[in-house]
Amino acid sequence: MTKKQFRGLVDNLANVCTFNTSNAYSLSLDETQFEEYYHASLLVFTMNPHGAFCSSDIALLLSLATAWNVQVYFETINGVTVAKYL
Repeated sequence: MTKKQFRGLVDNLANVCTFNTSNAYSLSLDETQFEEYYHASLLVFTMNPHGAFCSSDIALLLSLATAWNVQVYFETINGVTVAKYL
């Protein structure tokens, strides 16, 4: 993912999506840059007490991946479902 895609996703998830949905998200950011090398990944955790995304959350996360042209996949870490953007 490019720096522009990374910053756009973070901005959308931190500022726009929390106003459009009833659920809040916790973000884990990983950004590495050294000279010409750049790598970023973004983990999205739901604040849902059940530890899983509802269908509207999944649709939102998938549409953001399509809009920013990045890959997203879902995995479970210690019983909590996480969306990971690459």
